[in-house]
Amino acid sequence: MSITLCLCLVEGNTTANAFPVDINKDQLVGHLKEAIFHGDELKLWKVEIPGDHDDHLRNLSLQDQYELLAINDIGDYWPTSPPKKHIHVIVKLPLLSLEEALSCIPPPISYSPDCTTSKTTTKVNGNPPASVQYWGDFFDKMDQFRFDQQPIFERPQFIPDKVVNNEEDVRVAIDVK
Repeated sequence: MSITLCLCLVEGNTTANAFPVDINKDQLVGHLKEAIFHGDELKLWKVEIPGDHDDHLRNLSLQDQYELLAINDIGDYWPTSPPKKHIHVIVKLPLLSLEEALSCIPPPISYSPDCTTSKTTTKVNGNPPASVQYWGDFFDKMDQFRFDQQPIFERPQFIPDKVVNNEEDVRVAIDVK
């Protein structure tokens, strides 16, 4: 008998980014992980969040949920069909090394015609930066370093197609979750 996990969702996304996965009840959770991505790199949690409750997703704590173990059958977690129009599985992507995290390039920011720009340089806690690098030179400078490949960073999630009206909008557009 086939079970349809109608809605899987990558942690940090909204229900608009949910995707379906069809899998048999007698298959292992490891098979579900492989159907989504490289199974050894994912963690999955069982949830039941109505599809119209994005606010639950913003405040979701995975510590309160059941982590799906790769050695268990799907039927162990869903003996009957899961409810329709609900998120059933939250997918946590693998962590990134420092080098991988730094190579995540934010999408371009477009400025509104009404935007007022500042003539001052960006300041950190009121102090001017020690140095400013052009984006093109940044990667050359970065290549000089030896990075620890230990994965400890979550993949940043950027807001695509953000239109900027003021300086605070820039902070919001490049805010990583």
